Amino acid sequence: MKKLSKKSIFFSLSFIILCTIVLYTMPSQKDKKTVYVGVIGPMSGKGRAYGKAMLKGINLCLEEFKNSGGMENFNVKLIVLDDKNDQRLAPELAQKMADEGKSLMVLGHYFSSVSYAAGRIYKKKKLPAITASATSDNVTLENDWYFRIIPTNSFQGSFIANYVNKTLRKESASIIYDQDSYGVTLMQSFEESAGRLGMDIKKKWSFDHSSPTIDDDLEQITRELRAMDDPGMIFVATHSGEGVKIITSLKYPGTSYTIIGPDAFGGEAFIKYLRDYPQEKLIPGYYSDGIYTISPFIIDIANEKAQVFRHHYVQKYNEEPSWVTAGYYDTMSIALHAIKNAGISGDKKNIQKDRYIVRDFLSGMTTPENGYEGVNGNIHFNVDGDYDKPLAVGVYKNQRLISTLTQYQLITDLNTVDNMLKEILEGNIILIDGKFMNKTKLVYTGIDINSIGDLNLSKSSCVIDYYLWFRFEDEFDDSNLEFVNSVNPLKLGSPIIEEKIGNLTTRAYRMKAPFKVDFKFHEYPFDTQTLKVQFRHVKQTRDKLIYITDILGMRLKSSSSKKSKFSALSSWKTESVMFFQNIITNNSTLGVPKFFNSKNSIKYSQFNAQIKIKRRIVSFLIKNLILIFVMIIISYVTYYIPPDSFPIRISIGMSTLLTTAFSHIKLSQQIPVGYILAIEHAFFSVYGLATLSILASVLIFKQWKRTEGEGIPEEVQRDAWKKIWLISLAGRLVHPLIVLLISFILTHIYVLEKTNIGSVLLIIFTGLIGILGLVYLFALKFRNKKINAELVSSDSERMPDQKKGKIEIESGN
Repeated sequence: MKKLSKKSIFFSLSFIILCTIVLYTMPSQKDKKTVYVGVIGPMSGKGRAYGKAMLKGINLCLEEFKNSGGMENFNVKLIVLDDKNDQRLAPELAQKMADEGKSLMVLGHYFSSVSYAAGRIYKKKKLPAITASATSDNVTLENDWYFRIIPTNSFQGSFIANYVNKTLRKESASIIYDQDSYGVTLMQSFEESAGRLGMDIKKKWSFDHSSPTIDDDLEQITRELRAMDDPGMIFVATHSGEGVKIITSLKYPGTSYTIIGPDAFGGEAFIKYLRDYPQEKLIPGYYSDGIYTISPFIIDIANEKAQVFRHHYVQKYNEEPSWVTAGYYDTMSIALHAIKNAGISGDKKNIQKDRYIVRDFLSGMTTPENGYEGVNGNIHFNVDGDYDKPLAVGVYKNQRLISTLTQYQLITDLNTVDNMLKEILEGNIILIDGKFMNKTKLVYTGIDINSIGDLNLSKSSCVIDYYLWFRFEDEFDDSNLEFVNSVNPLKLGSPIIEEKIGNLTTRAYRMKAPFKVDFKFHEYPFDTQTLKVQFRHVKQTRDKLIYITDILGMRLKSSSSKKSKFSALSSWKTESVMFFQNIITNNSTLGVPKFFNSKNSIKYSQFNAQIKIKRRIVSFLIKNLILIFVMIIISYVTYYIPPDSFPIRISIGMSTLLTTAFSHIKLSQQIPVGYILAIEHAFFSVYGLATLSILASVLIFKQWKRTEGEGIPEEVQRDAWKKIWLISLAGRLVHPLIVLLISFILTHIYVLEKTNIGSVLLIIFTGLIGILGLVYLFALKFRNKKINAELVSSDSERMPDQKKGKIEIESGN
């Protein structure tokens, strides 16, 4: 037997490898350009926790963006520098970032003093920058290259003073502040607003956080404060580290001080520093309970996008996100938004022109219509490059920051206010920096799911059994709720519990009703479905009422979701249950003339309980796809049936087609949708394999007919049997390889990860090259071999001119 030469093997393998390399290197789209975004913050030293939080938000955003497919024209990479929160080092790094000519824009810095020092360089070198943490007014003032997505210190201080006076009903206050720009601007703004409100500032203390005697200075301040009979509301305008030292000196059993802090108290560093104290570590909330703070981001009042961000963040980092991570997540989102839509070239030689384009693009984001919908809401900038948004007020309970029951919202259209003067005098509307804000009532809302049943695919509905409760101050009309996605009109009925403690009322109901489900079957049977309970108030709009998740009442380990402990469907498993409020908008004038020429829109707060369930895929495959597996095996058997059994071969192929078609039709009746399901790719594969086996059977039968009859030349018979053998061999090889290739692609797309169509096509082309290469190798290997007559026929009657035994079919030489 003549062996396949090494030369033939070498050239064959080279051919396959070359084709594969060509496919992998062949660009499916034009080459992408790399765009760099600079990140500068405190990556080491005392403030490294802030830098770490910045990077976590930025990296999560970039990772999600890349996983979703990225951009057609650009790859985005980061250049990270450490400013150590040093205002002397920051300008050097800003200069370096600008002069290197790589970074399109910069995200950072963290502290205001550092940002201001670097901002002068950004303005001089024409490099756009965005911060989510530097709050001093002078950072963006007279600097049209610096943008900020957090309110300024002057806004914060004034907002806190108004909240203390109008909502907490405090007539006096004492102030402790840091002598840096952060503390001074907060103090000045608070004091000015308090004076206008008629509040009495009983005492002010200041300190220098960089002083070597800082601990002694703080001890002296707290000693003087404790000696006062009534210091009023204590406003601590400091960073988190110094704030914690003050609080732990003031708060102990028997004291009744009411303390409020700035945004620094709302970050993760504040609680982290408190946990270093044994009392707070042993009894969560020992020091932190009852402390008020403001924050640009509190998860229980945040939108749906924020809840998704929080879910991904906890999955990745196994901790709750702070307002710092949320803010810098948004800065990265805005950077990507600008890179994608501003119209930059991406060429290094045009970097300065691209920086101008990005700056102009950001400057043009001046209205909600052309703003960016982020985790922190609809982000757009005013003339100073700042983001005007109301701050959320929170209070700590068991080391958790939860929203207070009264918040303020911006009034976008003054025509909606009937009696402005009256509302201002009653404290329902406040004016800060020319912005009117109205007082909004919050209602803690909780839902506990008891069971889910009757998941009806044809009617797109399911039945949910659950407890629903509200906790609120004063009065709340829950008789006018509209369950947006209920199948039938739904009313609450009589409460099973109603309890009032002081000014706080809790009212609970037991509900069981069918709800509509918007089934998504694109990935069926690898699908994840979302079941919802959604409701809003019919009369009270969002400027008067907002629902927030009752974190404490539902005993949530996290701020917005919980693991399921309820009875679900047997063929499904519960992935998560998420709670959030969002805004439902109705653009209507209601026929009121004063609204005809305004952009009036009616907005409602809608509460959502969102249950994600995933199909138990193993049991489903065993139960429903066994027929497909059998059909695939039967189609493969045809390649081993003798060539003269043509009726059997054809009947197997046709039976496979008809049986698969019957199952396909049955599925289409169960799930009547107008798009292709994932499982249908399996049906299409079986159609293709069955058609392939029928085609092979016809070709084999046609060649076998050439061997029948009297006086057929031996060369013709040899050629026919050789082709029969090659067709059978190709079928035996190609059939399982196609099955493996399709299985790999479906698993890769629907089970392991999401894959774009370019990757799928690349896999298919590579697989086909591999299949053709294998067929080529086998054909080459047997080109010069003798073919055993048993592969032809052992029946001598088929070839009367030959003896029983073996026939050697020589290659033509």
